[in-house]
Amino acid sequence: MLMADVMIWTFGIVGFLLAQQGLWLLCRALWPDRLATATDRCRRRPVVSFLTGIPVTAAVIGAIAIAGNALGAVGQAMAFAGFILFWVYANLGAAAFATYLGQQLTSPADLARPWAATVRGGVALELAWLVPIVGWIGLLPASIVLGTGAVTLAMFSRKPKQEPAETAPPPLPQSYSTPAAYHVPEPAEVMR
Repeated sequence: MLMADVMIWTFGIVGFLLAQQGLWLLCRALWPDRLATATDRCRRRPVVSFLTGIPVTAAVIGAIAIAGNALGAVGQAMAFAGFILFWVYANLGAAAFATYLGQQLTSPADLARPWAATVRGGVALELAWLVPIVGWIGLLPASIVLGTGAVTLAMFSRKPKQEPAETAPPPLPQSYSTPAAYHVPEPAEVMR
């Protein structure tokens, strides 16, 4: 394999993973209430979310395949548009799953930046996707199916959530305490 081939694959994978992080943050910004409800579904009922996601994902993939093969060029355009819409829909749920994972890895930064939990959980999830075979054909599709199920259940939930979109993480142990404010010395103070 030439070095150019290695670079193409490496940068392609890195670009895909960075695009996923961006898509998850976009979903978090555009649909915070839906993401909070889906995160709660991932936390409380992950197996039900996964089992719900299987038929939904299969139905969408089947419809995309039929449209792409049976309707010619127009069907292929519709199949491509349908796949993009499904990918955003499924990744809204994957963003909820990543947020749940990030909330399990608490940090003092979460109080000031609640979106950091999504990034932290997303990095952990994407690193798990990189594990050969298990990550590629196991964890990646499973997290997309779980996300599809979680967002589907959140979409059709009977009672709207009355909780705020952002919940504070549990308090950290005293060893993680941070100062209330940081003092940046002025240049005159440093010169003394």
